[in-house]
Amino acid sequence: MTRCGTIVLAGRPNVGKSTLLNALVGEHLAIVSPKPQSTRLPVIGLLTKDDTQYIFTDSPGLLEPEYQLHEVMRAAALRAIDDAEVIAHLHPPLPEGPFHYDPDELATQPMRFFAAEFIREAAFEQLHEELPYSVASEIDEFREGVEPVYIRAVLYVERDSQKGIVIGEGGRTIKALGAAARAKIEALLGQRVFLDLHVKVLPKWRRNEPALKRLGYAAS
Repeated sequence: MTRCGTIVLAGRPNVGKSTLLNALVGEHLAIVSPKPQSTRLPVIGLLTKDDTQYIFTDSPGLLEPEYQLHEVMRAAALRAIDDAEVIAHLHPPLPEGPFHYDPDELATQPMRFFAAEFIREAAFEQLHEELPYSVASEIDEFREGVEPVYIRAVLYVERDSQKGIVIGEGGRTIKALGAAARAKIEALLGQRVFLDLHVKVLPKWRRNEPALKRLGYAAS
């Protein structure tokens, strides 16, 4: 069975639609110029991979017409958009200015934030039904500069019965959850990790404002 889809590249003039089309199909099909409005008629490029064919349309820029040619170009762009199954709307690039962050940085949050998130992600993978929604994770200690990196973390649940489920018979569930979380954290850090994971009850934390603030879920 084969699949086929039409994707129109739409947006204002000079946002990179023609450049993107050429990159997607791997050939110089659409003319490219730093001057706007170089595309006057839709250019269609085809990309076929295995059982899937993509039909990309580089449409003229969406502009406010000043004369008849502009009217024709805008009408062609709107027809292409109407016929498309998927619309990729391109925007102008973010403004010139200095970087806000070091180029080597991956994210704005500290690594301990991602460690807590990966533990929570593992809970969604290992636990079932509604239980993962009752789970919160908190990092008590994140000790870098040692091998392996030492992380002490707590999984909070709302009831004692939930704690037993998270721990599992003979601790099997919490061990599997910890192993999955540790692998995710090690992949991000590029280092071995010792994950010291515990389960505690924080009654009704999802409905408790001080508990929410403690866990980083403050409204402001």
